[in-house]
Amino acid sequence: MVLTDAQMQNARLTHGSEFFYRVAHSEVSLTAKESPEFVMPDCEDASEAELENLAETLCANVSRFQGAVSAGDEEPDFGSVSDFAVSTADLKADGVAFALDKMFQGLSQCDMGSATLLCRIGKGAPFELLSLGGGENSGYPSEANAAAFKRLTKKLGLEHASPAEVLAVIIAVADPGGLLAAPLLRVRNSETEFYSYSEDYFGPSYGDDDMSFAGKVPVFGEAMPLINYLAPGSDSSDDEEGDEDED
Repeated sequence: MVLTDAQMQNARLTHGSEFFYRVAHSEVSLTAKESPEFVMPDCEDASEAELENLAETLCANVSRFQGAVSAGDEEPDFGSVSDFAVSTADLKADGVAFALDKMFQGLSQCDMGSATLLCRIGKGAPFELLSLGGGENSGYPSEANAAAFKRLTKKLGLEHASPAEVLAVIIAVADPGGLLAAPLLRVRNSETEFYSYSEDYFGPSYGDDDMSFAGKVPVFGEAMPLINYLAPGSDSSDDEEGDEDED
């Protein structure tokens, strides 16, 4: 029996991120990764208060599972998996459910990645807010249309926030480590044990002027530059202290 896209999306939202992670973990032995601290994305003054309230609600209702494994400097056997990474999260706010799933496989001869952000408003049918592919899966990025984003912001009770600001907050809560911007966990730093992120996976580099993938995902293109990611091993208190020292 082949499931339709709608059935698969319903199954994902029903079973949750832990189920998705366990399925991936059963295929490859992963090392769990702790999520960094959430940092509020940049936003306009008019929408700051309502977006901070949204972020607080999402942070209180988020479940994340992240894991990775890497062969490091070892040369992988032909056809074997040299790197594998999973980042998955469930979030809820004001009757809206979100699910963000990202997976990467580095093989001996190629690599492939995927990132999908699902949304369900109330008891309605789930739909994709965002879908990206990398490597062998690259080429067809997509995002929800303007009408869907309008329904979403209305359900969340947002009066001033733009679709890009809303998407930035959702991604930042679901994926505070920045794996959506650069999800390739291939290089491990032997001194810090952190895996470094590829700068150009899933298309344009993070910070590039065209994160919209040539206009195919314009809201995502606006959202990504708004997101603030902490460097591994740091936290916002360190940043605040650093700012004070500079003054």
